[in-house]
Amino acid sequence: MPAAVLLLDGSKVRSQFWLESAVSRIGSHIDADVSIPNSELEDLVALLEYSNGTYQLHNQTKRTFRLGNSTLGPRSSARWSPEVQLSLSEDTALKLVAEDDNRPNGPPQNPGVEEYDGGDDLVDGDGKRRLPEDETPSKSVQLVQLAVIGLCLAGIAGIVAVKFLGIELPAQDTARKVTITEIMSSIDTQAQRETSSESVLMLTRLKELIRLGELKRNQGVGSTHYPQIQKMLPILRDKKLLTDDEIGNVEQLVSSRLKSSTPTKD
Repeated sequence: MPAAVLLLDGSKVRSQFWLESAVSRIGSHIDADVSIPNSELEDLVALLEYSNGTYQLHNQTKRTFRLGNSTLGPRSSARWSPEVQLSLSEDTALKLVAEDDNRPNGPPQNPGVEEYDGGDDLVDGDGKRRLPEDETPSKSVQLVQLAVIGLCLAGIAGIVAVKFLGIELPAQDTARKVTITEIMSSIDTQAQRETSSESVLMLTRLKELIRLGELKRNQGVGSTHYPQIQKMLPILRDKKLLTDDEIGNVEQLVSSRLKSSTPTKD
């Protein structure tokens, strides 16, 4: 299975968090990569960093935690091996699980196998399902087919109008807007390529600011996170931590958010 952190309730697994980036945040904050519902814990308890096939745990608190048979002191770091438990409190424990190269690849990509109940369906020699000869497409399928044919005819009519009749159609904006998910994915990809902890943490900070800014925006609350991102962009460009296109996407996001909201003090 891909790398993941398990939240344990005694010997039972309470929650499972797939690791998707080179640096993951562990804490009680709802936006943490490993979000633990425990009000006694800090918003950010630790950073889990993947590098060269191993995971390093960086304690971000002033407290000492139990890591397997050893301890993890305040503001200290230690290697976290798979199957070793991290005890954060009397009733909160985590366990790292991973196989193969331990790389954080997110949820498993397994489309699964479609099962059939063995009714009147027929199966070819290669195991693929086919319809009986007397089974016809449903009415809804026929309607979809007719709709597709109609769209094709409309497109042909448009081409004829433009090419032969000289009719000008209104121009359309074909520029595709980049989604938040795509921006976050590009940041994760760059973080996985970096070998410097400082660079990885800077990219993680950028991703955290974007997440918090979007969270505040969805709650209808003004935020200072976008101006902070704006100040980071020249540094990211100078250090070449993101490509020009990726920085342009972040700039476009920040610009649109600043236009639609008035920053207030968090």
